[in-house]
Amino acid sequence: MHNGPKAFIVTGLPHALFSSLQKVKVPSGLDQSKIPFSQRKPAFSMRFLVVSILYRSDHLQGVTDKVVLDNGEL
Repeated sequence: MHNGPKAFIVTGLPHALFSSLQKVKVPSGLDQSKIPFSQRKPAFSMRFLVVSILYRSDHLQGVTDKVVLDNGEL
């Protein structure tokens, strides 16, 4: 989800995403001022957003039908 010009929320498996992004991210404190822009690693920050429900996630596809059937409704 795009939350602003520089803010995104990504759903999914957090550890897999975090480890994949760590491989391409510039290490903290590394000075890239003498490296050409075309060769610099991306600089960004990540943090986990703790939620109780997985909104906008493919992991929830089909869950509604299962919950309704388990509760004897429909």
